[in-house]
Amino acid sequence: MGKVISLVLSLTICVIRGFKANATGINWASETYGQWHTVFTGLLNWSSILLLPRENKYICYQAYLTMSMASNLATYANRNDPTFFALAFVALSVLNVASIYVVNKIPERYWNADLYARNALEKRVKLLELALKGSNLKIEKMEKQCSDWKKAYYDCLKSKILVSCVQKLYMYRVKPDEDSIDSAVLVELGFALGLVFRKTTPREGTLFFFEVICVQFNQFQVESPKVSKRVRHHAPFAVKAVATSKGEAELEHLRFDVKTASDKVRELQATGAPKNDLDRAAFELKVLKKKLEDTELALTPKDALFERAKMEDLLKRRFFYDQSFAIYGGVTGLYDFGPMGCALKANMIDVWRKHFILEEGMLEVECSALTPENVLKASGHVERFIDWMVKDVKTGDCFRADHLIKNHAEALLKDKTTTPALKAELEDILIKLDGYDNNDMDAVIKKYGFKSPITKNDVSESVSFNLMFPSQIGDAKALLRPETTQGIFINFKRLFEINYSKLPFAAAQIGFGFRNEISPRQGLNRLHEFTMCDIEHFVDPTDKSHPKFGKIANLELLLCSARDQIDGQPAKHVKVADAVASKIIDNETLAYYMARTNLFLISVGVDPARLRFRQHMGNEMAHYAKDCWDAEIMTSYGWIKCVGHANRICYDLQQHAKAANVKLVAAKPLVQPKRITHIVPVPSMVVIGKAFEADGKLIKTLLEKLEPSEVTALAEGLKAGGYELSAANGKSFKLTPNMVSVKEKHKTLYVEEVIPSVIESSFGVGRVIYAVLEHSFRQREGGECYFKLKPVVAPYKTAILPTSGNEKLKPIITAVRDELSALHLSYRVDESGSSISQRYARTDELGIPFAITIDFESLNAPHTVILRDLASMQQIRPQLFEVAATILALCSGVSTWADVTAKFP
Repeated sequence: MGKVISLVLSLTICVIRGFKANATGINWASETYGQWHTVFTGLLNWSSILLLPRENKYICYQAYLTMSMASNLATYANRNDPTFFALAFVALSVLNVASIYVVNKIPERYWNADLYARNALEKRVKLLELALKGSNLKIEKMEKQCSDWKKAYYDCLKSKILVSCVQKLYMYRVKPDEDSIDSAVLVELGFALGLVFRKTTPREGTLFFFEVICVQFNQFQVESPKVSKRVRHHAPFAVKAVATSKGEAELEHLRFDVKTASDKVRELQATGAPKNDLDRAAFELKVLKKKLEDTELALTPKDALFERAKMEDLLKRRFFYDQSFAIYGGVTGLYDFGPMGCALKANMIDVWRKHFILEEGMLEVECSALTPENVLKASGHVERFIDWMVKDVKTGDCFRADHLIKNHAEALLKDKTTTPALKAELEDILIKLDGYDNNDMDAVIKKYGFKSPITKNDVSESVSFNLMFPSQIGDAKALLRPETTQGIFINFKRLFEINYSKLPFAAAQIGFGFRNEISPRQGLNRLHEFTMCDIEHFVDPTDKSHPKFGKIANLELLLCSARDQIDGQPAKHVKVADAVASKIIDNETLAYYMARTNLFLISVGVDPARLRFRQHMGNEMAHYAKDCWDAEIMTSYGWIKCVGHANRICYDLQQHAKAANVKLVAAKPLVQPKRITHIVPVPSMVVIGKAFEADGKLIKTLLEKLEPSEVTALAEGLKAGGYELSAANGKSFKLTPNMVSVKEKHKTLYVEEVIPSVIESSFGVGRVIYAVLEHSFRQREGGECYFKLKPVVAPYKTAILPTSGNEKLKPIITAVRDELSALHLSYRVDESGSSISQRYARTDELGIPFAITIDFESLNAPHTVILRDLASMQQIRPQLFEVAATILALCSGVSTWADVTAKFP
C-alpha cells in the first residue's frame, strides 16, 4: 500500500512540474499558482512521511528535501514579491523542522548522514543569498530569517540528522538563473521518481541517483552509500571511460579511426609496400592511438576527493619516506624510508615472499649488486642501456635528445601558424626518430633551433649517457646492476642441481637495482635506487604448462591485449583459461603468474577496479621476449607499470653460456634411448706442442668448442692439406693432418640437453607501495587525512591507548603488551596527555587498523579492553587475554570484523 501511495504522490509532483514547464510564457503561470505550487509540493511530501512505512519515509523525505528546495529557490530567483517570499519561506522552515523530527525517529539503518553535509549546506545558503540579491529583496527581516535558517541546519548537522541527499546542490554548481535551476529540478525529479519506479531500498535508490548524476552532469566523484558517515573516501575509478553520450561517441569515432589505420598497416605489410610508406602508416597509427589513450584518460573519472599534495604532506610529516639528504636540499630520485615506511615495505615484501617463494616452493638467492662489466656486456645491458642526452648550455639541465625533438615537433604540429611544408618535414622526422643516431638528432636540433623547454636557452650537442652507474672492482671495470635477474641466470647450474636436476623450477631474488635516470620524477615511481622482487621460472621449451593452472583458470583479469590496442578497443575482463585457449596469453605458466600477481596486488591494498594487464606491442617487445604483459595500476599520475611479466625464451642462458664457455643446460630424460653418430676432432698434443709450444692448450680448447658444422669444415680442410684455426685474441694456427684427425664416435643418449625457457615476473616494490598508499588515502569531513591500509601490510597492527596516566593502569598495559609480543604483533603505545580522539586521529594517520583502549573499567575482573576498528569506527570489548588472538586473526585474514562483532556483541 505504501508503494502505491508513494507512486501517486510522485506522479502528482510530476504533473505539477509539467504544468510549470508549459507555463513559462507567463512567468510561472500566476502568483496564485506559484504559492500553491510551493505549499502543495511540501504538503504532499509531508503527508507521505506520515503515511508510509519507515523505508518509504526515507525515500519521500529525500524527495521532499530536493523538490521543495529546488522549486523554492527557483521561485525566489524569479519573483519580486516579498509577501509571497515570506509565506513560502515560513512554510518551508516549518516543514523542514517537522520533517527533521520525523527522520530523527527513523532507525539509522534506513538512511546515511551526508558525507558533504557541511559543504552542501554552505552552498545552499549561498544560493539562497544569491537568490535574495537577484530578486532585489533588501528586507532586514528576510536576511535574519536566512541567518536563523542557516543556524538551524548547522544544529542538525551536529545532531547527525541531515540525510545524504542534501549534498546534491553542492555538486551541481547551480547558478541563480531559471535554466540552470530547472536542470537541477529535472535531475531531482528523476531521482525521486526513480526511487519509487525502479528501486525498493534506500541503498538501491541512491545508487540510481549516481546513474542520473553521471548522465546529466558527468559527475563521477559521488560517494558510495556503503561508506562511513564520517569519512570522505576515494571515489571509485571507472577503468573504462564511460562519460556522457557525447564522450562515448567521440571514443567510438577515435576507435574507428584507429581500426582503419591498423588495417592499412596490415595491408601494406601483406603487400610488401615500400618501407617509407609502411613507416608513415605506422606513425599515423601511433598518433591516433595516442590521441585515443589521451581521450580515454581525460574521460576517466577523476577523484575529486584525492589531493596528492595533502597525501605527500602526510607522508613527509609522519616520515613514511622523504627525499634523501634533505638538510642539504635533497637529491632527486633518492628517498629515505622512515620507521613507518620501513615497516610498510618490510611487511609488503614479507607478504610477497609468503605469496610466491613459500607457497610456490621457489629457490631464493641473494646476489651481488656490484657486477663486472663483461657480465652485463654478455647480457646486452651495456649496449642497450644508453640514451643520447643534451644539456642546457647555461644551467646544465639535462634532457633526452629524442624527447626534446619529439616534444618540440609535436608542439609545432599543433600550432595553427605552422606551414604545411614544415608540418610535413616534422612528421617525417617523427616517423624516423627511433632510428636516429646522435649526429642525426644534432642536425635536427640545429636546423629547427630547438631550445631548452625550461629556460629557452641553447642546448649542447648530444652525448652518450649510460643509464648504469659505473664503478670498479680493483682495476677492473664494474657497474651497479640495473636489475636483479642476471644473478639468477649466472647461478642456474647450481640451482638446477639443488632442484634434483629437474625442470620446471623457479628461483627468486629480492634486492636493489640502480639506474642513472636522466630526469627521475613522480616520487617512488622513478628512482635511481629501487627495490625489486624478481622471479625466474625455468621450463622445458616444449612444455610450458603449469601444474597449478586449474586453481586460477576461472579467475578474471582485465586484459588490454596488443590486438585491442591496435584496434583501439578498451580493456576487457577475460577468464584466464579463455585467454590461454585463444592464445591472447602465450602459455599457462605466464598466465599463472599474471593471475597470482593480480591476487597479490589486491591482497596488499591495490584497488582491483584500477588494475589492468597490458600486453606489449610488437614494436615495444624486448628482443629476447616472445610475449610480455605489464601489470599497470591507475594513480593520479595515470597508468603506471608496477610488474612486468615476460616469456624470455632462452636468451640470457645462451648469452652467458657463450661468454663464459660454460654449459647452462638442463638434462631432460628421454622416453626411449637414442643412439647417435657424431664426428669429433682428435688432436695430437705431442705434435701440436712441438709446433706451437705454449699455445698448445689454447688450440686444444678451441678444437673442443667447435660446432658440428665447424668440425665438418675442419675435416674437409685437412683433406685438402690444412685448416686455419682462429682464436678470439687474433691469433691463427695452421693445422695439418698430422696434428689433428677427425673421427666418428657412436654414443647412446639416455638424456637430452635442452636450454630452458624462462618465464619472468619482475616487481617494482616502490611503485606498488606508492599505488597502495594512494588507493588507501582518505579524508574526513573535517579535513583530517589518514591511511586505510590493509592490516597485513600496516606498519603497526595496533595501538595501545590508555585513557589515563594513572599508575593503576600500568599492569594492564604491560599485560596487553606481553600478549601482543607473544604473537609477534607490532604495536605502538601512546601515553601522551592528548584526548583519546586526538590519539585516535594520530594512529589513523599512520594507517594503524586497530586500537586498544585501556580505561578504568579494565581494572575490574575479568579484565577487559576496548578494541576499535579503523575501517568501520566500531568498537567491541573483549577480555584482555583474547584481544591479541583476535587482532592476529583479523590481520591474517582468518576472521573478519563482522565475525568479531558477532563473537563480542
